[in-house]
Amino acid sequence: MLAAIIRCICDEYEVREDDLRGPARTRVLSNARRMLGWFARHFGTAAMNEVATSCHRKTSTLSRQIGKVDSGVRGNDGLPPQLRG
Repeated sequence: MLAAIIRCICDEYEVREDDLRGPARTRVLSNARRMLGWFARHFGTAAMNEVATSCHRKTSTLSRQIGKVDSGVRGNDGLPPQLRG
């Protein structure tokens, strides 16, 4: 299921899986990684360390980014445009 979420995120953000896993830290890639982690946690498809490993990121970094999404969901600010209502 994680692979399916990765494909959906890549399609939505128009990035390649290789870029998602790469070292680049562009805003689009950061948002894509953040949402990948959020959806994986939300649907319970993978442990945070598995998601972080798949993106070549530290678990703590990904966890902090997911916290920003949680805050945005509660207040609808800080969310990527794709998820705003």
